[in-house]
Amino acid sequence: SYSFAGLLLNYGEKGLAGSAGNQVKDVLRGAFAGSFLELLTDRELSEKELCKSYLPSGFRYVEGGEEPGFLSLLDKDLSEVFSSLLDGFSGTEDLGVALEKAANPLLFHAYLVTHFEQFGKEGEDTALDYEKEYVIAGKATDQQNLSSVLMRICMLRTGEHLVSLYSDQVRRGAADAAALAVCGAFGLPALKSVLTFLFLCVWAIEEAMIDAAALLAGKKLALLPGKADGSLTFPELALFSKTLVQTKAKEKKDVTGFGITYDSLLQLYLLMTPRQAKCFRSMDLIQENLRIWYQPSFRIGRCIWRVSYQVDGKKYAYSYCP
Repeated sequence: SYSFAGLLLNYGEKGLAGSAGNQVKDVLRGAFAGSFLELLTDRELSEKELCKSYLPSGFRYVEGGEEPGFLSLLDKDLSEVFSSLLDGFSGTEDLGVALEKAANPLLFHAYLVTHFEQFGKEGEDTALDYEKEYVIAGKATDQQNLSSVLMRICMLRTGEHLVSLYSDQVRRGAADAAALAVCGAFGLPALKSVLTFLFLCVWAIEEAMIDAAALLAGKKLALLPGKADGSLTFPELALFSKTLVQTKAKEKKDVTGFGITYDSLLQLYLLMTPRQAKCFRSMDLIQENLRIWYQPSFRIGRCIWRVSYQVDGKKYAYSYCP
């Protein structure tokens, strides 16, 4: 039997319910919900968890809605993306103020990259081991944050591999032949193109998971996968397992020159994360680390009540009410 989350079979006219991005996410979450991380790495995973009761983000930042990711940029006006990166840059301001505002988010990004840890580069005696992943995802546990980041990487690479598969006559021909055989067996030749899409989607998802495993292992991959970057043959789709993923990931060769690494993708997702979320999540980590290192009763909410100051004739005020 064949099934695919979100697939709509209409014998009058073929169609697919929902967007391709949602279908990929449903398949990843449904098929590998219990063992997603175990498929991608052999390393022992952190089991640390934050108690979110007294975190700064719990007072000021309310999480909800769709997780931000590469595909979500397609649904946004580009001005929203640029405004989050440039921190309120306005073309009507003088050059000095504009440069200062443009530099602020970049300096903050450099701070996050320099002082927070990540998978594969864990620190000691920190509230969470995967701190950059927390700033991106904002989940309570290390494993949830790592899983969220890897889900985004898989979705990004799935789209790239799907384009590569469609442009490869040999691999697309194998999917076409399998779809034709299935349609012939059930007497439904009109579904051939739908089943071909299904097979190619599954193929792209499995290739993306192998890429994610290779990135976690420290490999450097091509920015856009080509025909030579495919790891699986069509018969191997049915043999998908942790052993196959780890074997294929180890066989991946590092690209020379420009490519992507796990570090570079983390930096990309940090840049894409809304500024307010990054600020409060970084304060979460700073607070919890200070509680571990120095004073267990420390709370950021007890430190700031109101600050007023004047610079060059301009007055500023900041209030924080815990």
